[in-house]
Amino acid sequence: MASPVSRPHTAAAPARHKPRAEIDRVLPGKYKNTIKDLEVRDGANSRHRGIKFVLPVEVWRKGAKTAEGQTLQCVYRFEPDPHVEPKYNKDQEEFYRIAATELAGYVAGHNRLPEPTDGFTVVFGNTTFTLTPMQHPIGRGFKIQTAPDGPRVDG
Repeated sequence: MASPVSRPHTAAAPARHKPRAEIDRVLPGKYKNTIKDLEVRDGANSRHRGIKFVLPVEVWRKGAKTAEGQTLQCVYRFEPDPHVEPKYNKDQEEFYRIAATELAGYVAGHNRLPEPTDGFTVVFGNTTFTLTPMQHPIGRGFKIQTAPDGPRVDG
């Protein structure tokens, strides 16, 4: 009986990943948050408010025929506290709707969410609010990603 011929084991060639093409543009989709989802408190007893913004986007790359879906998300705090604006206390839902719409518009013009150094502002009533990152993590697995292909960090 002939002995089986052993063949040398060859490892599979490593998969070659094409580098991602440069991003041409980012088109914001419709944010699906309700006011309950958007409003975030900075601490259990704090009156400071923030916005938890989650936005689906279409990422178009140079030379691509189709868009790639990604989600940008971040948590911002409003400075000053929105309670200083009397109109906020009467129409909070409108306040958060305007802030979310402005953030989506920023993405359309800059291909990313605002960074702390951008000085992003929202005007509501007679007050101009600057959005800054929240100082504490909001937890529950929320990951912050402010730019397409950017890192996802704990929020």
